[in-house]
Amino acid sequence: MTDWECLVSDDSRSDAVAEVVRACADPRIRYEKNTPALGVPANWNQALAQARGEYVSLLHQDDFYQQETVLEQVAGLFVRERCDVVVCACRRWQEGRECGRHTGGARHLRHFLRDFPGRSLVVNRIGHPSVLFLRREKGIPLFDASLRYFLDTDWYARILKQGGRACFLSSAFVDVESGRQHQLSASCTQALERTAAELRHALERNGATAAQTAQAYARFYASHARHWRSGCSAALGRTLRAFGWAQRGVFCLYFTACLVHMGYRGLRKFLGFSAWR
Repeated sequence: MTDWECLVSDDSRSDAVAEVVRACADPRIRYEKNTPALGVPANWNQALAQARGEYVSLLHQDDFYQQETVLEQVAGLFVRERCDVVVCACRRWQEGRECGRHTGGARHLRHFLRDFPGRSLVVNRIGHPSVLFLRREKGIPLFDASLRYFLDTDWYARILKQGGRACFLSSAFVDVESGRQHQLSASCTQALERTAAELRHALERNGATAAQTAQAYARFYASHARHWRSGCSAALGRTLRAFGWAQRGVFCLYFTACLVHMGYRGLRKFLGFSAWR
């Protein structure tokens, strides 16, 4: 495929990105420098708003397409299946080694809204934003600038609520980097009380029921149990005090189930299997 544009939205402080773009000398590459820097997610929103292609994908700076034919194959699927959203599987990398594959599958894509916000807001079964390809004509919602940790799952829900046909590609066309300190999720896990408050805001805005709220918090705290010393314990105590007795029962049930599931995933990783299959 040759009919494409690459919009580089540069939010960095140096000229290193600009020098790379100049070295490419390709008119299909459009470069935009943010002065001053917009920060996340405003930088992502600016890139989405300025995209001119019929189909749009937001590829983060530390992710990459695995094959040169990715765009051609995705565009072909849009035409054949008449879909408005394409989601593909991805491989996850950490420190230069593959650490697993995120293969949520068509079933998780189909059930995403059914489980939202109680489950899907916290458990990201679709994957990284880089795995989404969108038809611009359908309309592309912008990221919620008030969120950080739940930016992606909230965005997916608003995309899918627009309706239209969503297709899943089981091929891992996108490679995603994990575990880098500069990534947004790393700063969120270092401030869990603030992230818990963000979850409360997202649940209230999406009209979560009492049971859905308890389920969402149970999954959130279970998935961050390893950060217990960095604020998880204090945030959990405040959350439980705000719950009624019925909500506490639902919370404890789901919290226990999530811990067991996490142990199962950890065992699969230890044995060399993919935790997401």
